[in-house]
Amino acid sequence: MTRRKKPPVSVSRRREWLRQYEEDGKTPPEIAKADNYDVRTVRKQLDITRQEREEREASVIVLRDVKKQHYGDLVSYAEKMDGEIQQPSLPFANDRLYIALHEHIPRSPLWKGLDKLKDLNEAIHNIEISLNQAAVNLINKESNRVFNKELRKVGLDIEGTSGALVYSIKQPEGSFSPNITDEKAKEGFREIRYGPWNCGVVPDNQVADVKKFIGEMMSSKNFLPDSEELKDKLKERHKVIEMMREELATIIMKRIVPGRCKYCPF
Repeated sequence: MTRRKKPPVSVSRRREWLRQYEEDGKTPPEIAKADNYDVRTVRKQLDITRQEREEREASVIVLRDVKKQHYGDLVSYAEKMDGEIQQPSLPFANDRLYIALHEHIPRSPLWKGLDKLKDLNEAIHNIEISLNQAAVNLINKESNRVFNKELRKVGLDIEGTSGALVYSIKQPEGSFSPNITDEKAKEGFREIRYGPWNCGVVPDNQVADVKKFIGEMMSSKNFLPDSEELKDKLKERHKVIEMMREELATIIMKRIVPGRCKYCPF
């Protein structure tokens, strides 16, 4: 009689053999005898099953590490957003991880907030341009009236002084206002400053009059066209930023972002 060939060993059978070998302490000969298989077949299948298990475990470890890194990238990007959200150019929006985070949490209020922030930044920029020109016109007009001479002969820096006026309008109510200061520039001249702004270099004998003039300009700044609108837009911008930072704080503190994206490793 022709000996009947045994069918291939099924996955479930060889896994059961491995369980018996590792947990029940059975030897390959005992397993082979109980199931009527050649002992060499049993040993080979035990090796194959162990190798498959090791590969699965290695894949799980690799996948876990890759997922951890992916979440780490998203959290780092959320931290980057939080750090750059005050910048009018919003540089973080050009990062590829912007797409990834958006796909993970498409319904987050972050995205509507970001659209609103872009609109506000553009509106604020346009108001500042208009306001700066109004400040230039005011300074030119008043300096001619007060000093009865051209600005360059007074020593005022028109861009610096107008910039100082717009800067002072942008400061939140109740915040610290810089003093109008002066320091030696060169022999017989002093530099007039308002916070970070250089308002000009004037002769020693005109310092008091120029500082008084700049102070008067600061007092009249709120009467410039669009000054109130600028303040309103800045307040609105602050509220949007605070909302977005709360959302970002949740991502940063949880360390895990729900959902999926096209960069997900699983």
